[in-house]
Amino acid sequence: MGLLRWRASDGGRADERRICVIGGGVSGLSAAHALLSAKWDPSLKRVAVDVYEAEARLGGNVQSVTLRLNSSTLAEQSSAAGMTNNKEAMVELGPQTMAAKHAEVETLLEEVGLPSSKREYRASSSAGAPKVLVMRSPFGPQPVPTTPGVLLSSKLLTVKAKLRLLAEPFVRRKESDAPGESVHEFFSRRFGSEVADFVVSAAVNGIYAGNARVLSAQFAFPTVVEAEARAGSVLRGFVFGKKSGSKEEQSARKQLARSFKFKNGMVSLVDALTQSVLRSRAAEESDTDV
Repeated sequence: MGLLRWRASDGGRADERRICVIGGGVSGLSAAHALLSAKWDPSLKRVAVDVYEAEARLGGNVQSVTLRLNSSTLAEQSSAAGMTNNKEAMVELGPQTMAAKHAEVETLLEEVGLPSSKREYRASSSAGAPKVLVMRSPFGPQPVPTTPGVLLSSKLLTVKAKLRLLAEPFVRRKESDAPGESVHEFFSRRFGSEVADFVVSAAVNGIYAGNARVLSAQFAFPTVVEAEARAGSVLRGFVFGKKSGSKEEQSARKQLARSFKFKNGMVSLVDALTQSVLRSRAAEESDTDV
């Protein structure tokens, strides 16, 4: 089912390329945005793009829902949680936050009209972090720990898993010519399977609404992967390792790594990408079939 379709009006020109994007999630819409901006190949003056999505809406896992709070108790709880409107609550059915860990992501957000003024950054402390529950831990539902100390005292991991975690500095580093690892593969190798299954996978689902066994560790956790490459151990890298770059570069990377959400819900990203693609299509005087 093609929910969005862009097609050249004059049908096949020498300087035109027709491209189909499969999937109307954030990745698909971002790809369409890049293709229509012609940044990938400036020699092409015209690009016709078809975006195909099987679902009845765009955005993939990203879905923001506003709930009406009819109960006075729920209204009081939402007010205590800092919500300005105690009659409504925004619920994220997919990722709750994101981070522009790569400069390209920050550039994309600026291009589609989502500058920092339209974001709500999470506090540096863990107090403002979204609460994520692991439902299938060995001890029943448990909150995902947000600090190393809480992790070691949590019931989320068995004693054996905690000892395995502390042994991370003695695990041999990955060979430089080895293929890229998924998030699950990386943390399972460095910290053990329980940490990967019950801590990291839950956190990844809350941030990316994605599968830790598929998501790239280098993309999702670049500073963690860099710590191993630099010091031979993630823990040693963070505690003793010397960070690369000047203080200004380190500060810029730290700012990019801060997680945030959008003031009107994470669906704002989907809406902004969709509108950007539609504007690019209109500028090319293409036909639209929605």
